[in-house]
Amino acid sequence: MRCAWMALLLLALDWDGLASAQERKFSADMNFEELIDDLVICSVYFDIVHDALTQTPGTDDEIISSYDNISSDFLQYALVTAMTTGREEDLAIKVIRSKFAVFESGMLEEIQYRNENLSILTAEHSQPCIDLNNNIREIGN
Repeated sequence: MRCAWMALLLLALDWDGLASAQERKFSADMNFEELIDDLVICSVYFDIVHDALTQTPGTDDEIISSYDNISSDFLQYALVTAMTTGREEDLAIKVIRSKFAVFESGMLEEIQYRNENLSILTAEHSQPCIDLNNNIREIGN
């Protein structure tokens, strides 16, 4: 699994245009942080959809569970990536929780806390998050 993460992270880094070791470190850190943000954003998106599905009568429990699992997987990937940047586990957890709260608040405000406006988030996040999830799973295999 660690090899898969390293491959994913190396793919995310743009080493070619950097002139010095300091610039490489700064760029790598920025790419890690952008990846962490993307992972947390996707976790929040799937969590919000999960919550909406639980409130929708007749929704298949297996579908509800799959959204919960995908949200949890994204959080786990974000945590591993945050720890890869050298953060201790406790600090990485705090960072991920903080990012989750900020992104969740923003998304809920964007849909005015109404499930019927969920299509706004779906239009913005569904395909990028599905692509990110598929890319992570391909690298892991």
